[in-house]
Amino acid sequence: MVDSAHWRKGFGRELVRYGCKLADEEAICASLVASEAGDPLYVSCGFKPVGWCQEGEGNPFKGLPGGRILFRDPVAA
Repeated sequence: MVDSAHWRKGFGRELVRYGCKLADEEAICASLVASEAGDPLYVSCGFKPVGWCQEGEGNPFKGLPGGRILFRDPVAA
């Protein structure tokens, strides 16, 4: 997470790229639950949506904003 005072300066993208680089080096899938604000960034970095964390009966996250679950397959170096 990047403090809102530092949004739109590329820090979030660099953090995502670094995490993806580590996942690629280990040849593992990366996953996350996105906030509404972060969702477009993750999609632009190659993450694919697979569902929502608010789904399911009795889920305490039901009705909260954001919450899309995204995965990214490793990229061969």
